[in-house]
Order: sequence, then C-alpha cells, then structure tokens
Amino acid sequence: MQTYFVLRRRGPGFAADESVEGQPDWDGHAACMVRLAKAGALLFSGPFGDREGALLIYRAEGPAQVEAWVNEDPWTANGVLVTELIAPWDVRIGSLPGS
Repeated sequence: MQTYFVLRRRGPGFAADESVEGQPDWDGHAACMVRLAKAGALLFSGPFGDREGALLIYRAEGPAQVEAWVNEDPWTANGVLVTELIAPWDVRIGSLPGS
C-alpha cells in the first residue's frame, strides 16, 4: 500500500456564500468521506485556508484507486471541488495510522 495526497480546489459548483456544511449535497459528501475513512482508505481530510480547497490523505494500491474514490464523492460530480493533483506521498517524519 502506498500513501497518496489529493489536492482539491473550489469548483464551479462551490457556493461561496455558504459554509462547508451548506455546500450542495453536504450529506452525500460527508457520508462518502465517513465510509472511506471507516474502510481505512481515507486517513485525513479537511478544508484548508479560507475554504480554498481540501487536502486528503489516502492509503491505496495505486493512483487509479484514489481517483476512483475521489470520483465517488458527490462533490466531484456537482463541481463543488475539482481535483488539482493526486500524487504519492513519502512520509519521512512521523507515522500514519496503520503504517
């Protein structure tokens, strides 16, 4: 298993006047994130800056698997977030759950 980071930014579906929880299909997004976390695939996730985007840390067999999980998120289909980068992450200092 490899660790990957995913950088996502606001997309055209992001409602700038709403909170994170007020974005379109928050419930579907939250359910997807919780399901992936409970399965051990998603290790960390959260917004950065002033809701500029989100950083996610996954454990996966390869980048295609990470991309498939990202595509399961309703916020991908409705454009709340767009993916800028999926890349392997070599953790040098510290440790992640399950490592």
